[in-house]
Amino acid sequence: ETGLFSDLRTLIPAALLIMIATIAVFLKSLRAIPIPLITTGVSILWTLGCMAVTEIPLTLLTAMVPARIIVSGSPEDVHMITAYLEGLSPEDRENRDTVKRRLAVEHMARRVGLPILITSLTTAFGCVANTVSDIPLIREFAVASAFAMVANLIVTVLALPLQLTLFGPNISRLN
Repeated sequence: ETGLFSDLRTLIPAALLIMIATIAVFLKSLRAIPIPLITTGVSILWTLGCMAVTEIPLTLLTAMVPARIIVSGSPEDVHMITAYLEGLSPEDRENRDTVKRRLAVEHMARRVGLPILITSLTTAFGCVANTVSDIPLIREFAVASAFAMVANLIVTVLALPLQLTLFGPNISRLN
């Protein structure tokens, strides 16, 4: 067990640091950094809660699920934030910041809504495919991972637009 928890203490911070660095470097927005951290954190909490309720033990495989959520779930956040930033009009000086952000969220939903849904569900169904395994360790990992991907989709689709509308960046530095 000490190796398991040692791995958790290494994997999760490493995945988070890579995610933060990626957002800061490529999206050029410090205000965007907390948004995927919030959605990822909520998804991890939901998944660990589901594992506790369904009595899925913390094993070598299931211990990797939080890192998997960060690695597999945060790209949806990044794609959505990128589309949001593309939707911010630099010429729009008439609208208040909240209106600009709302219009950018609408652009984001039209641009990446369906692709995000399809890729997230495809990943979840891929995890579900492993639930037929005769090996309990793999089956538990598959159930936890499938739930994690669906939970991350729900949290991202519901929380990310709200976060962007309330306190998202007002200016895009992508161009």
